[in-house]
Parts: sequence; structure tokens; C-alpha cells
Amino acid sequence: MRARIFLLLAIIATPAMAFRARPVSDFRFEDRPGIEHCVAAASDGSDYLVLFNARWQVYVQIVSQGVSYGPPVWIGEGEGVAAFWTGSRYVVVWKAYNRGVFLTAVSRRGSLLYAPTLIIPGNGVEANAAWNGRTILVTSGQVGAFATLGGGVFAGWFLLPFTGNIRALIGTDDGFAAATFNNTEIRVYRLDDSARPVLAGGTQVEVPAASTLYFSQGALASDGTNVAVIFTSFTGFFDASMKSVIVGARGEIVQGPRILSHPGGEVLSALWNGSEYVADVRLPSNERTLNQQQIALQRISRAGEPMDTLITVATQQLYGGYDRDIIASNGREYLITGGNSFIRLAIGSTSPTAPAELTNRLLDEQGGLSFARGPQGFLAVWKEWGRDSITVRASRLDREGRNLDGAGIVLDTLQADWSNRIYLSRTSVDSNGGTWLAVWAKDGYIYGRRISSDGVVLDPKPVAIFPGYYPVVRWGINSCWW
Repeated sequence: MRARIFLLLAIIATPAMAFRARPVSDFRFEDRPGIEHCVAAASDGSDYLVLFNARWQVYVQIVSQGVSYGPPVWIGEGEGVAAFWTGSRYVVVWKAYNRGVFLTAVSRRGSLLYAPTLIIPGNGVEANAAWNGRTILVTSGQVGAFATLGGGVFAGWFLLPFTGNIRALIGTDDGFAAATFNNTEIRVYRLDDSARPVLAGGTQVEVPAASTLYFSQGALASDGTNVAVIFTSFTGFFDASMKSVIVGARGEIVQGPRILSHPGGEVLSALWNGSEYVADVRLPSNERTLNQQQIALQRISRAGEPMDTLITVATQQLYGGYDRDIIASNGREYLITGGNSFIRLAIGSTSPTAPAELTNRLLDEQGGLSFARGPQGFLAVWKEWGRDSITVRASRLDREGRNLDGAGIVLDTLQADWSNRIYLSRTSVDSNGGTWLAVWAKDGYIYGRRISSDGVVLDPKPVAIFPGYYPVVRWGINSCWW
């Protein structure tokens, strides 16, 4: 069949993705979330923001009045690092692989407030971030940077004045505190607002005994003045003690090490609730089977003493075998998140609520949207990133912009691998006045299919037109055979 279509094919560099508003429209379709793990949570004093990873993407979810509020908001590609409430907005930090550490802000209702800002370029290894009420400190390996609430960097990158990658970072009334963990020691560095250590060598939290095999990664919390280091040390694969150490403002050890529980669990996160510390702990399992693990809370006094026995809040089934669990508080209750679920526990109570879905929907990432006018309306063509595949979809719109084809007309399905992903920035479509031709790239070729004005796909399968990656199709005076 002869069609008067002029096909322009060009291989050009992929332009950087510009920040743009992402309104929910008829062209957004829902999928079950594939949450890998929760990374951080913060509260504005009433509601919560939860930062999580799903399919190498970073999302935030608002939890309001005990239920998920609206759909998750896509932040960027990579892995989440930290989230905190600054008094007027949430700040979210994440690392994009091989590009660096980024920062953006989110409103209390879950709207992006400004474009992602690159804070530290590079591979984003061992990234951390903290807010102390005045300053945002972001670290990546041995590099640090300060950022403003508006996202701009107001001081250049600098090398941190101590060795060892930071595994925990927190703000304090007089600056920050950072902790480095390895198999042989834990060190805490009290830092001023300029990230200069009070003690050049930091504070060695505990000298391991000869029988100690290793330390697990722990967590930091601060009452504003002192810093609590909560961690677990192992003397055997299943013989562990959870401990606390209180480090003062000058780097001195105020209390500890003090055993909180034996056997101990893996410390996942910790916070100061205004009167005591609380650690989120994964209890050990002798057989190391996922369904036998439990999540518990350990209350700890300001002096680092255990206040009661561990409070079990969930079994591992709640989290579906995921690796991370995060605790946050709005001053009246705790929110413990993990996997696809969260629970709440009133402060002072030992009876948690039933698990609730963190989110029961996740908007598929979409891009490459193109439009063409037809005799009675328009045709939109776009690509949609699913969990295991990429779908090319089309939908007719009438002259008022109303979607006429529901979930869209499926034109093709691509493997969701990297070789296809890097060519997904474009689709193109044009019309000869009665028929549309939509084109896209797959596996090094430009493919196309025709769609009638009634929304009928005229070709039984996608047609390989020409080698190339970035298509542009226009109706013109030339012809091509296919």
C-alpha cells in the first residue's frame, strides 16, 4: 500500500529531561507497586511522608490520618537517601547512579515544589543527608556539600575532614553528628555547622573484645544536645547484644556502652520523641527464615538505659521479606513502615494498629508523548514503563480533549531492558487527514503502525521501517512503500 508519508529519521543525543509539572490525566494508568524497601520517613507534626524505592525509581507517599493520601509521587531514578520536614516543606535527597546526589522539596500534600537539584556529582556512593534546623548537609563518600531549602548549593563541595564512609548522619542543636561503622569499630564525629569535627579523631564508641566478630550498622538519634548511638555487636552468628552509647556535645562519652537487650536485633532506625529515644529493631531468627522474623521497638531513656522490654509490633509477613523498616513520629504516635505496609503505635501503648497498605497503586512512569491532529480530533502516542515491559500506547482525543480510548490502544510491547530504555525519549505521529501513522524505536529499528480515524489499528503487527533510534514522522510530498 502506498502512503504519502515522509519519514525523517535522525540519531541525535538524548536531551536532558527537563523538569515539568506532572498532572494526573486520562493518560496515567495504575499498576500494583513493586516496593523494594522504604528508605526514610518524616512528619510535619500531623501527617507523614514516606520515601521508598520501586523498580530503580524513587517515590514519596503521603500518609494522612492513618491512610495513604493520593498516589505516590515520582521523585527520580535511582535510590532514596533521606527525607525530613523543615517546618515549611519536606526535603527529599536521593542518589542517581553515575550522576550524583540530588535534592528536591515536596509540599505537605505531596506536590513537587521545584526541579531536582544536583548537589554532589559522581556516583552517589554512601550518600547521606541531614537537617539541623538551619542547614542541610549532604554527603557522598568523602565529599560534603551544603544546600539551601530552595535547592541551590550555597557552598562548594569539600572533603570531609575525617576518614571512613558515613553510615549515619543527623542534625543537632549545635551542628551535626556522623557515624562510621566497620567490622572493627564505630566512631562518632560531632560536627559544627561548617561540618568541622569537634574532635579530629572522633569518638570511638566501643573497643571490640577479642571474641567480637563484627558490628552491624546502627542508627543515630539526638535530643538536640547529646547523640545516642544504638547498634548491635556480634560474638557469634546468633549471639548478639544491642547496645547504646550517649555522646556529648564535645565528643565525650556520657553513658555507655550499655546493653539494651541480649540477644539483640538489627537496628534499622531510631528517633528522639521529645522525652526518650526509640529504636526500630528487627529481631533475630535462629533459622533465619523470613516468616519468623519480627519487628520490635526498644524504648531508651535519655541516659541510654532500656526503659522496658522490646515491644513487638509486627511479624516479618507484614513486610513481605523486604530489607528495610523505618520509624517516624508526629509527636503522638509512631509510624513504622516496611514493604507495602505501615502500622501505627500510640506513644505509651503496646498495641499497634492493624497493617495498612502504604499504597495500593503506583503510577507507571510515562514519556515520549506526541500528538497529531486528525479530521475530528487528535491522536496521542506515548510510552509507558511497566514492571517488566514497556508499552507503546495511543489514544484518540476529541476536539474538547476528552480521551476516547480508555486505557489506550496498545501498539507494541518492548522488553524493559537498558538497551530499549535509553531510546525511549521519543515517539512521533502524523496524519494524512484520514489515517495516523505512529512510529517509535525498538531494538535499533524504527517501527510503525497505522491507526484509522475510528481507532482501528490497520496493521496486524508493528512494521519495521528503517534502522534508527529517534523517529520523527511528517506528512509530506514524498512517499514510502510499506
